[in-house]
Amino acid sequence: MTTPGNMADEYGTMNSDGETMVFDEFTLECGRILKNVEARYRTWGTLNASGDNLGVVCHALTGNANLEAWWSELLGEGKALDTSKYFIFCSNVLGGCYGTTGPTSINPETGMRYGGDFPPVTIRDMVRLQAEVVKRLGATLVAFVLGGSMGGMQALEWGMCDHMPVGGVISLCASGRHHPWQIGISECQRQAIFADPLWQGGRYPPDLPPERGLGVARMMAMLTYRTHPAYWTKFGRQTATAKEDEASPAAAAFEVEQYLRHQGKRFQDRGFDAASYVTLTRAMDSHDLARGRGDYLEVLKKYATPTLVASISSDVLYPVEDQLELARHMPCAQHHLIQSDEGHDGFLLEHVHVGTLVRGFLSGLQIRRGRRGATSIAERSSVPVAPAPAVALSKLEAAAGQQTPRAAAIVKALALDDCLQNKVHNLHRAWSEWMSLRPSACVQFEAAWWLVAGFDWPCRGGEGLLPLPGTASQVVCLECDTGPRATPTHRFGSTVQEVAPGCGRKK
Repeated sequence: MTTPGNMADEYGTMNSDGETMVFDEFTLECGRILKNVEARYRTWGTLNASGDNLGVVCHALTGNANLEAWWSELLGEGKALDTSKYFIFCSNVLGGCYGTTGPTSINPETGMRYGGDFPPVTIRDMVRLQAEVVKRLGATLVAFVLGGSMGGMQALEWGMCDHMPVGGVISLCASGRHHPWQIGISECQRQAIFADPLWQGGRYPPDLPPERGLGVARMMAMLTYRTHPAYWTKFGRQTATAKEDEASPAAAAFEVEQYLRHQGKRFQDRGFDAASYVTLTRAMDSHDLARGRGDYLEVLKKYATPTLVASISSDVLYPVEDQLELARHMPCAQHHLIQSDEGHDGFLLEHVHVGTLVRGFLSGLQIRRGRRGATSIAERSSVPVAPAPAVALSKLEAAAGQQTPRAAAIVKALALDDCLQNKVHNLHRAWSEWMSLRPSACVQFEAAWWLVAGFDWPCRGGEGLLPLPGTASQVVCLECDTGPRATPTHRFGSTVQEVAPGCGRKK
């Protein structure tokens, strides 16, 4: 029997814990000036002496600064967000209700809560406040920015801002601009809140919020976060078990109704504020990388920050096409598709797949990044890297030599070249030579690829698995040379690897 709580929730315990940084003034994109702005944030790890190991993680619509509550599987020493390497930063967004200034804050000019009078904020405002905080913390460069959904929008905006250098961007299940589909969904949710008599233009007392309207808005959102197959698998047409106090015509007849009502009530219990919900959904609607910058596609073509764009195959809120639009036009972007029935919330729930992609992308950034503060492709690609490990070169050389002497000769040249750009070029030449003869014999080649490129990437229960970019072959563990096979999917006439879970480590 299905119970209201048996469909995995995308968030854990939500609260306003963290440290607070206060700014006397903060000018919004709309021109309004906020006074005494508070930014609530949390950090993990240690900022290094040069201040260039900062990783910024941006939360989604209803998240907070407590990254451990909703992405704990990715955070920690040896995990994708490795706190032994990176200083991880996460803050509640401007306009939120978990510690950072928003509608629930006191307006210093009136002595009362802002409520519905809180000025409009944008994704760019959120990013600029985050940048001001990390500057005060001593960061000189943002090694990477990661986020999903609204967090993915912030990550993309970080890649275009000039507040401080950004080494790389990871955007999950987001788009470069809000489309009419997403704006329409947000508007329906806002109208549910406005229809609650307790809304009162957003000027409701803290102890009498428009809970019913907010609960309905959350129920609508939960439908867009998941999928038809997921709901059928979890609930089918099971009828709800009526409680004594629910024996009325308004009682839930089906378990899916009971579940959605439970989610609406749980959202209220989390302390989320209705005015913040309105403010943040409007901020998302304002999202457009090209606003004030020119033609949209031309702006994407000038997007120079290395970017990983990832999609969930079943996402109906931000369909895969939204991410493909970015990958088609951004010159330094790579796209990965995660096969999942979890829908939009897959970016939070598919943590094994997401962790794999994040680990691989960050490993690539480590060897691509040049001197501190360097962000141009030319600077990164000409930076000398450490010579490839002898064992990796010998493995790759032997594997290539079994296929064709020419491939082996190309690989051998790698040992004599310390330029990353040349390494990658020669690896692709060897790969093309090899694939033209033996497209199925790729395991050893892939295992050595990352090591030759200079990655320090041990196998950690499945997170040490990643395919050669742009290929459709097997996935292999770098330590045990075994691993699960994965089914390739197609993009732009070429193939990309679906991320595979689990490691086939030999005991």
